[in-house]
Amino acid sequence: VENPRWLRQSLAQLRVAQRRLARRQRGSARRRKAAAQVARLHERVANQRRDFWHKLTRQLADTYSLIALEDLTLAFMTANHHLALSAHDAGLAEFQQLLAYKAEEAGTQVVTVNPAYTSQACSGCGVVVKKDLSVRVHVCPDCGLTLDRDVNAARNILMLAVNPARTGPPERNVAGHGGVLWEAPRFSGESRHSDGLAAGVMASPEGMARLREILSKPVSDKIDEDPPCQC
Repeated sequence: VENPRWLRQSLAQLRVAQRRLARRQRGSARRRKAAAQVARLHERVANQRRDFWHKLTRQLADTYSLIALEDLTLAFMTANHHLALSAHDAGLAEFQQLLAYKAEEAGTQVVTVNPAYTSQACSGCGVVVKKDLSVRVHVCPDCGLTLDRDVNAARNILMLAVNPARTGPPERNVAGHGGVLWEAPRFSGESRHSDGLAAGVMASPEGMARLREILSKPVSDKIDEDPPCQC
């Protein structure tokens, strides 16, 4: 899902309105009018974001039987001055809150998994391929799998959510260290990251059956398989 970046689209108008507000004399009617204009612009951005998430979460909850999310606390992204604006702009905490109650209404299961190594590990063979955040394509030197970084992460997340027993003992992550978090979603209310919005993967009932069949094979037998996930 692409990030619509509502706030960034309105930044030019907001800058003009806020500069106009700063020039107005405190306590004047013109300052109150300028402040109201800034407030309306912020309200419009919030309404656009809320409308988008309402529609998307309803579609996801009504379409899929399982939705898998990384169990992330992204306060570190809002603290990073390179990512803070995009993190706040995306409003993924609101996405999770809306998804939680709509999934419950629709009988959809929402699962959170350990986020460790989901973007680094190869979804084909499990080898950890180190890469910076700027590298957007996953290329595995072992099995030759090449695909978008977010798609690779989404496949790993879905495999952890669908078949946690395959990853080993409790609290083991996709790279074989630590552990898988198999539990009900825990939504913190913190802002979430925006660029990939690929922290979750979904599967239909038919897709789930096919995925379980793939995951039941040895890793070497499923390298070329294409799990039926939608990212």
